[in-house]
Amino acid sequence: MSTDPTTTGDAATIAAATDDALLTSVVTDDATTLTRVPLSALPGWRVLDVLWRGPAHPARWLVAVDGDRVVVLTGHPERWDALATDAEVTTAEQAVELAVVRTDATHDRSKGYQRLSHVDEIRWLPRPGDEQRQRIEQVRADLADRIGPASAVGDGPWTVTTWVRAGDAVERLEVEVHHDGSTSTTTTLMADDLPVPQVH
Repeated sequence: MSTDPTTTGDAATIAAATDDALLTSVVTDDATTLTRVPLSALPGWRVLDVLWRGPAHPARWLVAVDGDRVVVLTGHPERWDALATDAEVTTAEQAVELAVVRTDATHDRSKGYQRLSHVDEIRWLPRPGDEQRQRIEQVRADLADRIGPASAVGDGPWTVTTWVRAGDAVERLEVEVHHDGSTSTTTTLMADDLPVPQVH
């Protein structure tokens, strides 16, 4: 297991408290890394990106830890909503952090998911055919100047724009973040039928 210096001890806490059987079995594995995710608007909680690179497909979770309390956020949007009731958002930077974690925590990862800051981060098929290569070049040309890192406008509430690949589609999300951590999201489909690997 590999951790950054701020996550020492969290793996054991997660293993003892989580209700996710797979996460419990791999969180202390040598193939697992834990990385702290910035989220200063939730005082007391540490949000961790847990990545297991096992012999098959990698598995990933976002997990919130506060003392002995553990909340597995990935796959449980309702848990995010409950956790966010403790939020105190005072700056655009905090709004971006919260919107990014919310997006990562609540999206369905079963069909493939990436949060994007550049079009070249899209994981394409490794050996595309001619038509697929043309589609890749078209999407790159259409979105190269549009996809960017998450950013916020406003002075409370804030509108945070972020980009994701969900399955074979690219979506632009506009997340309205309020001072109390409540959010609402507008999703715009920007491209679909992408030649990307299928997740089974």
